[in-house]
Amino acid sequence: MRTCRGGLRTWAGGLTPSPLVSAAVGAQGTLTPIVQVPQLAIASPALIQALQGLSQTRQNHVFIVSGRDQLFLESAIGVHCPAVGLSAEHGTFLRMAHGGSEWLDMSADADVSWKPAIAMIFDDFTDRTPGSFIEHKRRAITWHYRMADPQHGAAMAQECQAALETAIDNGSGAGAEILVGKKNLEVRAKATNKGVVVQRLLERFGDADFIICAGDDRTDEDMFKAYGRPFA
Repeated sequence: MRTCRGGLRTWAGGLTPSPLVSAAVGAQGTLTPIVQVPQLAIASPALIQALQGLSQTRQNHVFIVSGRDQLFLESAIGVHCPAVGLSAEHGTFLRMAHGGSEWLDMSADADVSWKPAIAMIFDDFTDRTPGSFIEHKRRAITWHYRMADPQHGAAMAQECQAALETAIDNGSGAGAEILVGKKNLEVRAKATNKGVVVQRLLERFGDADFIICAGDDRTDEDMFKAYGRPFA
């Protein structure tokens, strides 16, 4: 969504004086371009400046809700924008806006006993799909095939998804669910999604004068559902 990224600085400047603003925004694909390797989805100087401007008043609560892990979000955004709230791994971990460096574990009791079995499936398809790779997270595993041959990658992704569904149905993936993303497949704990963290933010900041939620991926649909109505 280039218009969202390009217009954020103007949007931030217009909203900063408001009495209370609450914003939840997805990261890669919404604030940064989609890139071949997720670790290269770095915030631009203009984006950092916009986030700093919007979050500089404590009346504004800005949250980046991402599928990336805590370490990446801290290094890419947190060190530059300490007043911006961060949510890692699709709502698994939350660092409050204007709240310091402490991370809250939103799904500490989540069952992750499925990870070894799912990792074996992803290992198999990584071997069979040149250019693909696995990203391990604390409560999720993601298989990326963006750098694979497009036709072969798409075919392998369909086969991999079927294998994952079989594993979950057979019990070896109990407690997990599959997310179909943009050139990736992710298996995560069922208790984890962006909607859970947005619901918590609404409980705390739901009386804001203005609320905005932006995203570009299927994983962001959970955020929109938490608001109770569709967003364009």
